[in-house]
Amino acid sequence: MRAEGLTAKVFSVVLAGWNVSLLSQAATAQTIDLCPEVDAYVSLSKSARLWVQADRTREEGSPVQSEIGPSLQLSLKPLLKLRQLTERQPDKFKSRTLNLTIGYRYLQSAGNVTENRIVLEASPRFPLVWKILVTDRNRGELRWINGGTSWRYRNRLTMEREVSVGSYAFTPYIRGEGYFDSNFNKWSATALIAGIVFPFKKHFELEPTFQHMNQTGGRANQQVETLGLTLSMYF
Repeated sequence: MRAEGLTAKVFSVVLAGWNVSLLSQAATAQTIDLCPEVDAYVSLSKSARLWVQADRTREEGSPVQSEIGPSLQLSLKPLLKLRQLTERQPDKFKSRTLNLTIGYRYLQSAGNVTENRIVLEASPRFPLVWKILVTDRNRGELRWINGGTSWRYRNRLTMEREVSVGSYAFTPYIRGEGYFDSNFNKWSATALIAGIVFPFKKHFELEPTFQHMNQTGGRANQQVETLGLTLSMYF
């Protein structure tokens, strides 16, 4: 496939996901949030790729928002043990000991609140016993929200293990994430996430998730639960 055609295909699919997130934003009840997501990864070299994301998100202290933006991801060389644990998965960057990401996100809520965000990530990854894979994502965000400036640090620890049923393999995982927000000058939210990654047709993944978040930045604690479904495409 020519580069021009591939790029057009990637952006058309991601924009379709953006439109879905905008439509679902207006239709969801208050008790639980539904957050669809589309991610497209385009390989630039063995150690670099473009990542374009479109989703509907509910983050610490924020209303439901639609999010879109590109990132550049860089990685170290694969580790043999990590490659053995992830060889049947479409995401080849999971075999790398360290991934670095720099990106931009534009977010918009139903109340016309807009945010521009610069994202920096460092994600070391290492194997444990019993074929468990651990990823420690460290994420810094510079945020411009309706003219105001703030920053936020997010630490997310993921434990996953590939499970085989016959010739098919899928990957269940659990995650814990903490948010330190300069607006509150403290750890203002924690989240527990469970999900399963189902690969199909070699270059695609479907990932249902459930998230329980405890928001403590305001005067009263708030509990938020989210159901997510992510489509990931690797080119």
